[in-house]
Amino acid sequence: MKKQILYAATMLLFVGCTSDDSAGSSEADARHGVYGYIPSYEFGDQEEDHATRVTLTAGDNGLSFAWNQGDVINVVGEINGNQQSTTHTAIVGADPVSALHTGFDGGAFTLNSNATYYSYYPYATGDGTSYRTIWLGDQSQTGNSSTAHLGPYNYMVAPKVTTDASASCLFHFNNVCSPCRFTLSLPASAENKTVSELTVTRYANNNLYFPINITENFKSLNAEEGNNHQATGMTYTEDNDFKPCRQSLTFTDCTIGSDHQLVAWMMLFPKDHSSGRYHVTVKCSDGTVYAGNVAGKNLVGGKAYRFTATLSDYIEMTTGVSWAVRNQGATLPYDKTSEVEYSNQSNLPTETEAQALIDNCDILSGQGYDSNGALVSGVYFRAKSGETSDPAGNIIFLPFTTDDSGGYYWLSGGAKILHISTSGAASIINANENSFAAVRTVTR
Repeated sequence: MKKQILYAATMLLFVGCTSDDSAGSSEADARHGVYGYIPSYEFGDQEEDHATRVTLTAGDNGLSFAWNQGDVINVVGEINGNQQSTTHTAIVGADPVSALHTGFDGGAFTLNSNATYYSYYPYATGDGTSYRTIWLGDQSQTGNSSTAHLGPYNYMVAPKVTTDASASCLFHFNNVCSPCRFTLSLPASAENKTVSELTVTRYANNNLYFPINITENFKSLNAEEGNNHQATGMTYTEDNDFKPCRQSLTFTDCTIGSDHQLVAWMMLFPKDHSSGRYHVTVKCSDGTVYAGNVAGKNLVGGKAYRFTATLSDYIEMTTGVSWAVRNQGATLPYDKTSEVEYSNQSNLPTETEAQALIDNCDILSGQGYDSNGALVSGVYFRAKSGETSDPAGNIIFLPFTTDDSGGYYWLSGGAKILHISTSGAASIINANENSFAAVRTVTR
């Protein structure tokens, strides 16, 4: 049998292209004899008429990818009754069209005519014929607004296809994950600061989490299809040891400009987060921390999502009174601060301000990760709208300072403390010890 060139239709690495609503024909198309649909990531809030655009670019209606010379896919087929795999390498020419749907050459075995195969990208070493691991941890972005770091996390699968009489086939790849854009407005004081980390934490329901370690299982090509298959022949298993309620993104060479905005991109695995909200924190290299919150969404594989939030280092929780996003002595909002003497504290809330916080907020049990990566329990105070619960209300997090009896925080004057019980109730009680943690407030 002759050596095969396989044709694939998809997008892979970020490029900017000339706008066009169809693939069109070209010399490369005629040479290959194929016309491929290219599944861009369109934003999840776009109308359906954007779904087939092939030249979307980051920040417009979605994201567009293209093949790079040397990109390797894995092709799996049944050979002599056994499931085997082989790698093929992209052949990308100088013309833009070949970077969008291109041929692949190479491989340890030659494809048979009228035979069935499936494929995936990127190629994973190991037992590639039965599974591969999708890892979405340790993401890092270089520069403000950059999208280049998403390429290695663009996991794709191509449902099984049957070769024609000449033993050629066309793979239509599907995007597995969901790229998310966070456009964050920061205070004017953030200008020229260098950003080191963005953390997104679930706070409305701790049973919902960010899966970051997934096993993608490839079934036999002859197996029956089922409703649980996200792509023909593939199922996904979430690793129980990697179920954090947060996802983090580190930065290099990322500076806040005169517009006081940070645009961050993070690849997330599809998960329904529509029932709650995200608590978003941004840490700068000088130790400054900004925080805010944004509504969660139902993330669907193959679609992109955009989130917008206003972050600050102080959050207004009741009329005219703003509270710090982290306690005195804390590096992040979730740090469990050490007990301290009252005389060493400043900007402490008054009893009146603390009671107003209790009366005008919903108190939600929650968790978060401290600066050492440890999971800390506590409560979120979420501001109401008058007397009505407001899912979009501003929030602050107060961690428990003791494991068995909740959290204790100094109030101004040194005679009273704000107590948060492990049941989630909050009250003001008399101080009967000489040291407690401290929470900061500012009255405007």
